[in-house]
Amino acid sequence: MNFLKKLSNPRVVTVIAIVYGLLIVILKPYISSSQFIFGVITETILIGLLIFMDVFKK
Repeated sequence: MNFLKKLSNPRVVTVIAIVYGLLIVILKPYISSSQFIFGVITETILIGLLIFMDVFKK
């Protein structure tokens, strides 16, 4: 439960999104096309989650 509490912090989600995005870019030559597309979709969901948290925190 403590982990979920940390995930509700937008700063933590931002750090996760940045690190994940950098990993996708760095590992692009080594991963297949479908894994890259999955990574981009997951990254988009993380950014959408950040926007959602920002809109509803007010």
